Amino acid sequence: MEQNISVIDVFCGAGGLSLGLKKQAEFNVPAYTDCFVAENLIRKYIKHKGIDASVARTEIKEMRKRAKDAADAANISVAIRSSKDIDFLDMKHLAEVVEGKQAKANTKRASLARDAIDYKPMRDAVAHTNLLTDEGKKRLENAHRNIKARINKLLKKP
Repeated sequence: MEQNISVIDVFCGAGGLSLGLKKQAEFNVPAYTDCFVAENLIRKYIKHKGIDASVARTEIKEMRKRAKDAADAANISVAIRSSKDIDFLDMKHLAEVVEGKQAKANTKRASLARDAIDYKPMRDAVAHTNLLTDEGKKRLENAHRNIKARINKLLKKP
């Protein structure tokens, strides 16, 4: 039986680099997906409830400019992302839209805004393909659990 080779491991020396990368990928790929699923669930909640996102108008304008500048720098002329305002917001600003600006000031109360503070450095590390430490992985998993629980609570509200 003929087998086609689809992957060649050029890092198969004594150091075991490929095995280490495989273990990181087993965590990072689902974690990367979870990060964006969590943000998109909050976007869907905002849209479903008809929550006004104008509280984040400044951030939306800034993120639109950054996206345009990045596309221009990369010589990209085609639309590569959604043009809806809400899609330009990160977890921090999505939390402010859902919970209001008071959530930003009250970091002692359990809230999406508080989760966003813990979530961002780890989300950024995963998004930029850094290798997370075991402690970083635990914190990101905990932030995901908190965010999912808060989304569930939000969805149960009338």
